[in-house]
Amino acid sequence: MLWEHWMDAVLPNACWRSLWPGPLPTALVRQDELRRDETPDKTYVFEGLLDAHTLGGAGFASVVFTHPIALPRPHALSAFVLDVDPLDPAAPGVHTFTLAVRDAPRSSAGPQLIFQADFSILPSADAVPSPDAKLDQLLTVRIPFAALQPTLRGRPAPPNQKPFDPANLARISLMARSFFGRQAGPFLLHVRRLAVQ
Repeated sequence: MLWEHWMDAVLPNACWRSLWPGPLPTALVRQDELRRDETPDKTYVFEGLLDAHTLGGAGFASVVFTHPIALPRPHALSAFVLDVDPLDPAAPGVHTFTLAVRDAPRSSAGPQLIFQADFSILPSADAVPSPDAKLDQLLTVRIPFAALQPTLRGRPAPPNQKPFDPANLARISLMARSFFGRQAGPFLLHVRRLAVQ
C-alpha cells in the first residue's frame, strides 16, 4: 500500500512533503485486535515544509492513499485511531494536522465530499522518537466518525450532508495546513499506527 504526494490541480501546492520509509499503514486494522504492549516495527514520518504565504495563506502539504480499503464489520466501527510520537519541544510550530477521508470513488463529475478532522499534537519534554518505542509511551489520537466534517474543496459543505460511511472508505490523507498564517515552517509527525475501532 503506497501513499502519494498530492497536488491540487487548480490551486498548485508550493509546500513540499514526504512520507517515509514506506507505506502507511501496512494494514488498516481494528484497534481491539491489537495488543496494547505490542512494539511497532516501523515508524512512518510525515515530513515537509509548510508555506503560510501560498494560496493567500491557505497553503497545505498532504500525502494521500487513494485505493479503496475494505474495513472489517464497518458498521460496528466508530472512530479512527492514530498512535503518534509526542512532538519535540524544540520542534517548529506546526502542531496541528488533519485526517481527511472520502467514502466515494473519485469522479470527474465535480467536487466530491471529503470528511476532515483536525488534531493537535502537543510538544513534550520527554519526546524521544525511537523505532523501539512501546505503544503505551505514545500519544493516542481518537477521531470519531461523527467528528469528521464534510467539506467541498477544503470549505465546509452545505448543511444536511450525509455522514461518513466507513463501508465505502475510498481515500485517506494526512495534511498539514497553515490555517491562514496560524502555523508555518518545517513539520515532522511520527506515526506508529493508524487503526479503526
